[in-house]
Amino acid sequence: MNDKRPSTFVNVVAWVFIVLSSFASIVGLLQNLVLLFFFPRDSFYTNETMAGELPAILIFMFEHFELLFLGFFLIALITLTASIALLKRREWGRKLFIAILIFLILWQIVSLIFGWVFVHSMNAEMGSHGDEFRAMQITILLFNIMIAAALSALFGWIIKRLRSRPIRSEFL
Repeated sequence: MNDKRPSTFVNVVAWVFIVLSSFASIVGLLQNLVLLFFFPRDSFYTNETMAGELPAILIFMFEHFELLFLGFFLIALITLTASIALLKRREWGRKLFIAILIFLILWQIVSLIFGWVFVHSMNAEMGSHGDEFRAMQITILLFNIMIAAALSALFGWIIKRLRSRPIRSEFL
């Protein structure tokens, strides 16, 4: 680290993500423990009757429930680790944190695609009975697009700032 005072920007970003990823890690740990000890392994798997009624993407999620919870927990732990390293001005932490933000932007895009596929499959399942729900579905999709765009813009801005010369100069 050089003589300059550490930037407030890095401190604030690091602390915000330390707090958020700490809570997410605790939630992820508890979810995985509950899943491991209180639910039989087969309880989330679909049977043939359900398979005919649910969209394929939901069947996939139910069949891989444990992996989804484990993935959430691991991402939270990695984010916590990167946030602490960012606060300590470690270069590997800055790079890992940027990689996590890029992953989160891509996740926003995947989530929008997932939402679109889910709504489309529900519309196909409902047929003419779903007319009442279409306005609600469109509203939800538009809201999701706005949230994804806002988060992606925020993460992109943080990436841009973390890649700037003055910020990079703070890291070992």
